[in-house]
Amino acid sequence: MARKLKGKMSEKLKDSQKQKMQETLKNMDKVREEDNSNLRDLIKQKLAWAMTEKEKGIAQMRKLEKQIYKLEGIILFIQDILSDKKK
Repeated sequence: MARKLKGKMSEKLKDSQKQKMQETLKNMDKVREEDNSNLRDLIKQKLAWAMTEKEKGIAQMRKLEKQIYKLEGIILFIQDILSDKKK
């Protein structure tokens, strides 16, 4: 989206000045477009990282859940043994 010079001031400028200002506007647009592209790429990288970390977290939670089940089994087993000794 190329911008153009506008306003009464641009009518008073020499052609060389108008051309220079128009080139400056084109360069500004180009830099803005590159910045937006770089930003988009950076956001995509951060999203990929966040999704990977989420998956790692879910895997770790599942592992901990298995450990909790094992511990619950051990607790029940020990409680059962202790209750048998009381009888």
